[in-house]
Amino acid sequence: MVLNGIVSSPRANISPQKSLELANVYLENATNSTDSELTLVFCHDTEVSLSQAKRVVTNNSDDKAVREGIVTAYISLGKLLHTRGHFREAQASYKKAEKMGNNTIFTANLRPPGIVFKAPQPDMRLDNTLQLARCLELLQLPQESVDTLDQDTLGWLKATKSDPDETERLRILATDVLRAFKRDELKDARAVTEVVYLAPVLETDNFRYLVKEFYNGIDRSGLLDIHQLEGLAKLMQ
Repeated sequence: MVLNGIVSSPRANISPQKSLELANVYLENATNSTDSELTLVFCHDTEVSLSQAKRVVTNNSDDKAVREGIVTAYISLGKLLHTRGHFREAQASYKKAEKMGNNTIFTANLRPPGIVFKAPQPDMRLDNTLQLARCLELLQLPQESVDTLDQDTLGWLKATKSDPDETERLRILATDVLRAFKRDELKDARAVTEVVYLAPVLETDNFRYLVKEFYNGIDRSGLLDIHQLEGLAKLMQ
């Protein structure tokens, strides 16, 4: 059995992939357990295995799937702890997901999404949040990616980069979207989707602010807020 092969190896010597597999086995056991004490034991074992995976995982592209798996597992662990009433432990797990996810999401090369981009005119109203996200993404592209852009998009990018006021306007718009999300008491699926579009292109402080909003929303909710939980999960993907 796979589990026997994992458990029989010294924990310090197993690969990050095996540590992640072991964590997911413990997490599944915790999810299926009806005994509160055993659930906490399995959750603890999940945390230990995730910590081991996190220590030995590299930043190489080959380990990207493992890093994303660790983030997903931390989020799932937090969700489980939250539903079982262990709110402090759940928040700690979410924070670990945030820290790991922040390093995973903010990569040097942002891939252009598969959408048709319509460049806005300077100082004109944007069509939607997705267009704003695409604008901010273009402003962060490395030169090797800029060289592959079509002429219309390249023209917009050059004009915008040469206009500090327009660049700042776009960044302020992103901040305004986050502030509007904070004021929104309902935070339904549509509102969550709007801010998630911006996640990969936010400055680090704004990204942390957004994650904190999801944490607080989940923590304040008497019942599990599925929209904000899904939003948090999408941030970490």
